[in-house]
Amino acid sequence: MNDVVSVVDRALDLGLAGEERWFRADVCRGIELRDGKPQIDREAGIIHGYAVITKGPALGHNMTIDDTTLAQVVALGNRAKLGIKSRFDHPNASNTSMGTFIGRTKNFRRAGDRVLADLHLSEAAKDAPQGDLHTYVMGLAEHDPQAFGASIVFEGKSEFVLNEDGTRATDEQGKPLPALARVERLLASDVVDEPAANPGGLFSAEQSLASKLTAFLTRWAQHDLLPQLSAMVATHKEDAMSDQKEPITGAQLDAARAEGKSEGIAAERGRVASINRAFASVWGEQPPASETKVRDGLVELGTSAADAETAFKTRKLMQLTEAAPASAGGGHDQAAETPKTDLSKLPLEDRCKAEWETNVNGVREEFGALSTYVAFMQAEAKGQVKILKK
Repeated sequence: MNDVVSVVDRALDLGLAGEERWFRADVCRGIELRDGKPQIDREAGIIHGYAVITKGPALGHNMTIDDTTLAQVVALGNRAKLGIKSRFDHPNASNTSMGTFIGRTKNFRRAGDRVLADLHLSEAAKDAPQGDLHTYVMGLAEHDPQAFGASIVFEGKSEFVLNEDGTRATDEQGKPLPALARVERLLASDVVDEPAANPGGLFSAEQSLASKLTAFLTRWAQHDLLPQLSAMVATHKEDAMSDQKEPITGAQLDAARAEGKSEGIAAERGRVASINRAFASVWGEQPPASETKVRDGLVELGTSAADAETAFKTRKLMQLTEAAPASAGGGHDQAAETPKTDLSKLPLEDRCKAEWETNVNGVREEFGALSTYVAFMQAEAKGQVKILKK
């Protein structure tokens, strides 16, 4: 994806020297305060002294807003008899401006490193498709002036900073100084309520594919970029094909398979060895033949060593309980009174395994497989099994 972004970005910057383009300046925030309060005229619908543009670097596009840029904005803004149109957020090739008009900006003036102006809200903004933008923008300016952001849209070009000999000026590291923004036509001063989320299009530090495609489509409306873009993509494909790595060989695949098989064998051997150790610790060196068959069955089923050990201990306990001698004294048969192992106290899976090994109530014949029996008992414990009686 980054390669595609790179191709589109290169296409966007073809032939920038002297070429006129549409620009969007960084978002400028704030409203001029008097006596600590913003100057808001609700009755007339005017927001006085909102920040239009600020002097300094235009982040993300390697350009700078200087004193000349600010002077051009003031001059062009005041030249418009009806004022400069203002919209709520920037429209672009992926987002129409229909229904976003909120009014006109007038009375541009310089204030330090900023240009301020007055926003005259239109009554039509009260009936905008998005809602009452008139009231919303007025309230934002009045109650949270520092969140009130604006960004101009203008037509112009970049101007390189040159030395006296005509060469491009550089900084202390020898890198070319950013070009200076030159405004030839002021198109709009748009208002945004989330400056961090609306960083200003072509001057934005945002480098996502979506933002670059939007900028590309906006520029396409003015210039036929299809030949340039086609050439760039074709060149990129050729470069990518030449940079492809060699395919994986059959020998490498065989080696990978062998390594995986070896790891699997080692893991299986470890499981079986653990089961055998658990079996020996429970039944000793001369286990009953029936228990040896149980052990072999658990190995074949792929039972974990921990589960197998639990099964061995459960069966051993049951055997010892059943083999306990009857009492010889007193008229009370203590052996008869000694309860057998209470399987209900065991965890569900352990109880199922114990009942499966002793074939309680013929569960082997009924369910056919231990896993099926365990699944049934788990469902019954959750109340998901309904037994129908005749």
